[in-house]
Amino acid sequence: MMKTGHDLAMTRGRENLLPIYMAALLGHREMVSYLYDETKERLTDSDRITLLVALINSDIFDLALKLLKAHPRLAYARDEHELTALHALAQKFSMPSSVVDRISGLKLAQMKKVVHKQALDLIRYLWEQVILLDDETISCQIGKPWPLIFTAAERGNLDFLTILIRMYPDLIFKVDQNTYSIFHIAILNRHEDIFKMIYQIGSIKNVITIYKDGEGNNMLHLAARVLQSPSRLNVIPGAALQLQHELLWFEVTIFSLFPSEKSIGSLDKVDHRTHNTVHINRGR
Repeated sequence: MMKTGHDLAMTRGRENLLPIYMAALLGHREMVSYLYDETKERLTDSDRITLLVALINSDIFDLALKLLKAHPRLAYARDEHELTALHALAQKFSMPSSVVDRISGLKLAQMKKVVHKQALDLIRYLWEQVILLDDETISCQIGKPWPLIFTAAERGNLDFLTILIRMYPDLIFKVDQNTYSIFHIAILNRHEDIFKMIYQIGSIKNVITIYKDGEGNNMLHLAARVLQSPSRLNVIPGAALQLQHELLWFEVTIFSLFPSEKSIGSLDKVDHRTHNTVHINRGR
């Protein structure tokens, strides 16, 4: 007897994976949409969270949101790697990416705008479900298996962090194992747009700026480090422009958060001269 379309749609392949998952993994949006209508009533909870993460990884945000609204508890479900949908979104450098890479011409700008809005809607809906939980459970959700807000800060995922912090401001006080907040991590990775959020939190920033790591380093010391993120290296062409941008970033950070440093000429404690020398040598 030949299998019907419903049967074929539920036929598992290698590693027990369904066709809808493979379609999502490959970014075949129309096929996912068709297969979802064929299988939505027969998917297991495990199938659904695996599919949700795959949809996010392929930037198919509208179908991800459709799935999530049908099953809101997926907002805090975990896949086989113990990751939640928010973890998948936190890892993105920017949103969207893969979808718009496949589009050219006049449709690009419009599609970027549409998919970007879909991504924001998805993040917002996910987070709305999670913050209904108690504080301890929320901390567990965003902290395991790894703290997603720090990964988002490292990747420069501004939209993601903006939504989470606006709806749950306590996140700005979270620190990692080095006592680094998202603002410290933004400095280390030269994500000025994320760091600028510190000016929107009022006097609380005075508390965060004095956080120190195990070696006694605060934001001022981190800003003086010669570490340069790969994304910034790609943005700034030429060693001279790179050095100029680095020094400007360094000075702005000092003067805005540590106004007393304006009267200090050498800034020996943060090794300002080494900061200059190393960057000049790297440009040779």
